[in-house]
Amino acid sequence: MNEPEEKWEKLLAERRIFNWIPFIDFALVAGSMAMGEETEDSDFDIILGCKTGRMFTARACTVALFSLAGKRRKSAYSKEESKDKFCFNHFVTKDSYTLRPPYNAYWQTLYQNLVPIYGKEAEARKFFEANKWSEKKEIAFDKRWGPKKLNVFQWIS
Repeated sequence: MNEPEEKWEKLLAERRIFNWIPFIDFALVAGSMAMGEETEDSDFDIILGCKTGRMFTARACTVALFSLAGKRRKSAYSKEESKDKFCFNHFVTKDSYTLRPPYNAYWQTLYQNLVPIYGKEAEARKFFEANKWSEKKEIAFDKRWGPKKLNVFQWIS
């Protein structure tokens, strides 16, 4: 197995943690992993879609659970210590799905390469529709996609 496939397997193996976080609608992979430019020391950049009015709770639960699992990147980490850790770059709600202009080549490339990995497909599609300025050609809900599974904590969300 090659290195990119192994990195994706590591990332997707930890995706199950999202099932325990209330008020999360979807998770998207961004950065080097999404663009196919990952290295051995790459972290996992994530954009999380949260329910409106619940971003603080979703963020606190995300940070707590991924930290307890030893899977969250801390800002003080060096590149080697960041390897295979989750870096939660953006938390968005329906009100903030659309990235505000001005758009540049970096943001366009980043948004064109986002990879959905978890959640409610309909909500993820709304995010992509809100960002049609990026001219993303196709939204791939492929083998990396995992639908949201309900657990006792998410009945409240």
